[in-house]
Amino acid sequence: MSTDSVNYRIKRKTMQKRVTTAARVVAACAFMIVYPSASANESADWASMTFSTINGNPQLQAQQRAVSANRYGRKAASRPLFNPELQTSVEREGVETNYQIGLSSQIDWWDVKQTRTDVAEAQFSLAEAELSALTNQLLARLVDAQLNGYLARKALALASEQVSRDYAMLSLSERQLAAGEIAQTDVAIAKAILADSLVWEGEASFAVLQAEQTLEQLGVRGMVFPAIPDAVWQDEPALLQGSDIMALPQSQVARFSWLVAKQQAANERQGNKPVPVIGLGAGKQAGEGLVSLNVSVPLQWRNDFSDANAAANEQALSAELMFKNTLQAQKSAVSLAYRNALQHRQRFQRWQQLSAGQLDQQFSVLQSRYAQGDLSMADYQNQITQLRQGKRAALALETAFKESHLTWLQVTATLPSLLTAMPAHKPGAEGTR
Repeated sequence: MSTDSVNYRIKRKTMQKRVTTAARVVAACAFMIVYPSASANESADWASMTFSTINGNPQLQAQQRAVSANRYGRKAASRPLFNPELQTSVEREGVETNYQIGLSSQIDWWDVKQTRTDVAEAQFSLAEAELSALTNQLLARLVDAQLNGYLARKALALASEQVSRDYAMLSLSERQLAAGEIAQTDVAIAKAILADSLVWEGEASFAVLQAEQTLEQLGVRGMVFPAIPDAVWQDEPALLQGSDIMALPQSQVARFSWLVAKQQAANERQGNKPVPVIGLGAGKQAGEGLVSLNVSVPLQWRNDFSDANAAANEQALSAELMFKNTLQAQKSAVSLAYRNALQHRQRFQRWQQLSAGQLDQQFSVLQSRYAQGDLSMADYQNQITQLRQGKRAALALETAFKESHLTWLQVTATLPSLLTAMPAHKPGAEGTR
């Protein structure tokens, strides 16, 4: 073997060590930037920051105003229905002055005020249920956007790490080609591997931009991706029972919508009944004292409210059927979310037990074996492709696990209570890495 050949191999090994070391440094830096561990204070602030973000949402503020309006409406509905009417008359008859003074009022004989109050109570409860459902929905959207941002940046870090490795491998293969150690085909394979990594990097970069845009639309300023505490993912999903499903915000919205329609139908029936008028009067006529009692009842001969009453009853029956349908849909959604979240959790846990970070080590091993001549470029391509598919599959497993768990939190309306319990935030909680 010639001295030049020996020197070249020594230089090549030295260069490969530098490339491998550089790649490790790049990867370490990438992970340090993208996956910072959240301190206890940062984890404690996450819930309050998330709540403050949705509290600034115009849609939530509008619903809060709707609750306030219905609160005033409930007070107004409890006030008396009719006001008394003062009646006076004075007339001159010869030398006598006749006068009369009296009070009259419509009488709430059919207790319309109570049915009106029941309608207002149901409307207020409906507004509160809608606020609860909207809060749960906005929280889920915001946490989902944060999760998408975390996963997108994690994918971008993996893709950027692969691009750095592939550039180093391409540089090495070009030097080997110049030295006559490999063929042009091997360089073309190295370029193809790099192209695949660049495509993934571009897709991941676009996903990051989309996540940033979604967060901005939800009111997150500065494109900040808060660390989601691990406590969000810790609790294993549980299957809700009938009473728990009834208590869900969407179930309550449907239930109170039915009660509103039911009370409105009762109010329609009561309000269409004749309202009697009673009056009391006192005065003087022809020099004699006068006391009067007047009672009048409208004779609704020409009024037929049967169609109006039937329409109100049909609305109530329709709302009741929608309520039953919502309960069935909620039960099905909870069951599906539970099974899906549990299955993805088990798959992700099995993968964590199997991998234990071995894939990251194998990238460096393959590069080292290729640099030493133990692998051809074709073999390197096949094995590196399998490893990268494994990395992408691992990220897909994590994505499926966390997205399905978040769906379960939303469907079961567990997210608001979970965040509400976090102001005391267990010290030492760490953010998602």
